[in-house]
Amino acid sequence: MYEVISGQSFFPDPMHPRPIRDTAEHIFRTFSLDRIYNQVSGKPKQGGTWASQMYRDIQGLVLNEADPGEQAYYTSRKYIFDWLEEHGKEKGLALPTNQSNALYYYKQALKFGDFDSAAKYLKKYQDMGGKMHDVIGSIKRVHPLSSLKLSDRYKFKASLSPEQQETLSVATAWYKKHYLDAYSEQRKQVAQ
Repeated sequence: MYEVISGQSFFPDPMHPRPIRDTAEHIFRTFSLDRIYNQVSGKPKQGGTWASQMYRDIQGLVLNEADPGEQAYYTSRKYIFDWLEEHGKEKGLALPTNQSNALYYYKQALKFGDFDSAAKYLKKYQDMGGKMHDVIGSIKRVHPLSSLKLSDRYKFKASLSPEQQETLSVATAWYKKHYLDAYSEQRKQVAQ
């Protein structure tokens, strides 16, 4: 209840709370009903359709499947956040707005390949006054290294082991495929 009132989630790290984007979804997640809520509310779906999302959900009950590129992406982000903390640099906390939520769900839809939802959320974002150049900037800000200043990137990369550098390389390729290439594909579909 405190999380809902404060607007921040303290799980998994109470020292670094994350903003709650959708209060109803957060409440439903408490009862493991967030997937149903997301289906009903029209949130982006992995695979782009209700049926493919349902298949993935059922498959998830039997198999624990993870995309290695996505895992590398989040592992790389953790490396960066740990490095920032080690060097006394803070990462910013942005509180979500309706406009930033529309942009967030647009990027989620791109990541999932759900171009119908992407079009819906992009229109919603633009209806709230969002500009296309801000969309492109937002996509660039989810690059694995985007949390680092340009002047810190060399130092960060130099601090990585060869294994960590490989993880970052896989993460960057995954980012390119699921954000940049998906953005280009979605824009081509809109143009047709």
